[in-house]
Amino acid sequence: MRCTERCAECPSRDTILNQQEVISGDYNPQSEMLFVGEGPGREEKARHRIFVGQTGQEFNDTYLPLAGTSRQEVSVTNCLKCWWSDSSDPPPVYLVKSCTEFHLRRELAYHKPRVVILMGGVANSLMKYDIELEHGIMHKGTLLGWTGWIYSTYHPALGLHRPAAMLQLVDDFRRLHGYLSGSIPILKDACPDPIFMKLTEPSQVIEAMNGKDHAWEPIAVDTESKKRWRGYPSTIKYTPWCISFCLQLGEAFVIRVEDKPAMTEFLRQLHNFHEVVFHNSGYDYDVISRIHDGLAAKDVGMIPWSRAQDTMAMAYHDGRIPRGLKALGYRLLGKYMESFNEVVVPHSREAALEYIELAMYMDWPKPVQEPTGLTVIRKCPDCKGTGLMRLGTGKFKRLYQCDCESGFVAVPKMTRKQGMNDKLYRLVTDLRKAPDINLWDRWEGWGTQIDPLIARIGPIPIPSIEYVPEDEAIQYAAGDAHETLRIYPILRKRLADLRRSVRGC
Repeated sequence: MRCTERCAECPSRDTILNQQEVISGDYNPQSEMLFVGEGPGREEKARHRIFVGQTGQEFNDTYLPLAGTSRQEVSVTNCLKCWWSDSSDPPPVYLVKSCTEFHLRRELAYHKPRVVILMGGVANSLMKYDIELEHGIMHKGTLLGWTGWIYSTYHPALGLHRPAAMLQLVDDFRRLHGYLSGSIPILKDACPDPIFMKLTEPSQVIEAMNGKDHAWEPIAVDTESKKRWRGYPSTIKYTPWCISFCLQLGEAFVIRVEDKPAMTEFLRQLHNFHEVVFHNSGYDYDVISRIHDGLAAKDVGMIPWSRAQDTMAMAYHDGRIPRGLKALGYRLLGKYMESFNEVVVPHSREAALEYIELAMYMDWPKPVQEPTGLTVIRKCPDCKGTGLMRLGTGKFKRLYQCDCESGFVAVPKMTRKQGMNDKLYRLVTDLRKAPDINLWDRWEGWGTQIDPLIARIGPIPIPSIEYVPEDEAIQYAAGDAHETLRIYPILRKRLADLRRSVRGC
């Protein structure tokens, strides 16, 4: 099947794009793999074939052999069938939707591939994939009426523009070969239901941290901080909220900063461990230092920095995997972890809405309107724009020329400042129409007009973990430490394998 027919519903049918040739994909009827890119470029437009030039050479000679195949053995197509632009900007969403609905849907139905490989952000947007999270992972899914295995990766051109990304592309195509050959299994979370607990007493901390061979077993530690501000971004401060730790898979613990005896005992027990694993050790070590200083426990010192291990730094040195903890957990463990915003923003938003509701029931002074220095032409208030005035009554009623003469006068243009009550009412109205509005962006956009609010009832609540119900916050905080401990040995092995390969061992 060659998609040479133009879509009758193409949004670009009345533009210059409609004059471009429909550039069909390359199809192998025996292939079970269909690679989907973005769209033809200028080189493809000139040669009437997709994936040629530098990008095609990289794809054919570098990446396909890593997947255990060749250009002749696979089918290749694009989301867009016409040359769109030489710009590096992605094509409009409406154009991608129209073209894929007409062309790609029919290609999938006709060729019935076993695996579809989505290459690049545009192709991955068809499944609403976050490519930074999903790349290099095989999924079972449905795309435009077709159901089968879907694999996500970057576009082959990315390595030409950003050489550092070649490591991730190379790893993705090797992993694709592993999935197809069966050497890499479809990843499933091996520890889906760990137990997370809050510790409040020193005896609980001792019981949780004793009984391990501290000389050899690592402990994973993570911290959470609450955010406070005085209404402006420059005043945001982070205050320690808790420490979480994990010593063995299946369980993790949280200690609140307010439970000072338990926190002191934790810092004392932490000295028994020779490997303390963080994700972003620079931040967490600083938070622990601040907690330590706040406890004023002279007999408890800080753990030596030399004992700290950092999974974020290890991921950076690997170069083939993401550095964020949530993305690492998903890629290496098959574990989906809620992000900070997913956990914190909904509850913080509720607190912010309560704040707005309170403010709406208060009376706020109306702003004084001031001249802007400009003038506007308006109808004369005396003659109503006629230029004539009627004076007198009865037989003495006469028409006189108005002082404005023309019926129009120039009046100073005044500011149109909204009062705080108007602003709050407008915000609530907008929220009803579009619930996803960012309250805090709107707040910051009010500038110094928020000063009366801050002076009277304080600033609006900012997204912070303190607004999350404690049980939910403990699950979130302990989960970070638990997955850090799971990720650590995997990253150590990857780096060891990488060193051996570089040395030729």
